[in-house]
Amino acid sequence: MKNAIIEEILSGQLKPGQRLPAERLLAAQHGISRAKVREALAQLAALGWIQTKRGDGSRVNNPVADQLQFTLDTPSLSAQASRFSIADVTEFRAQLEPNLAALAAERRSDQQLMQIAYWRKRHSDEWQSVAPQVDSDMALHLAIADASGNAVAMHTLRAIMFAVREPMRIATQRGIKAGQFQQIAAQHSAIETAIRKRSPEAARQAMAEHLGFVLSLLK
Repeated sequence: MKNAIIEEILSGQLKPGQRLPAERLLAAQHGISRAKVREALAQLAALGWIQTKRGDGSRVNNPVADQLQFTLDTPSLSAQASRFSIADVTEFRAQLEPNLAALAAERRSDQQLMQIAYWRKRHSDEWQSVAPQVDSDMALHLAIADASGNAVAMHTLRAIMFAVREPMRIATQRGIKAGQFQQIAAQHSAIETAIRKRSPEAARQAMAEHLGFVLSLLK
């Protein structure tokens, strides 16, 4: 369902600001349970495609529609994705994301913290399944970037991460063992805790240590 809705947004079938059908209709349309619908909507919200408000349902995000189109549907990104070294991408992220984590600790809302906590736990629970693990890891890092309040950094990070999703999946499958994954899960927990406590320097340090560890696994 998540991918189907993304395709509808990119194709223009779903317009910025348009409300999605009710959960029961989405469940019937996609042949899934309402619990699965809620899960997909949470993923779409964390990745910035939709915004969900109590009493108003879920709507396609308006201000970032053009950027989202660029993020996932730009031929140049797709064409160049195979040229991106995962190590190079991680080095870039190591320069960017510690600062975003610090900003998130200062600026995050309670709702944004809930998204971070959701994806941190989801990633921790998915360590035996590579593809969902990569997606939940991306969603966690993007939720942190969103909480930073810096739209330019958020969209830059999103574009790069989606462009190299498949190489990331392969690298994760080949290079990260169960024990190392547990270390990553603990690092994610430390990042979340620092953001929860509104401790910018602790969040910065935790993210720097995390991405440094990931980079060491890729070399």
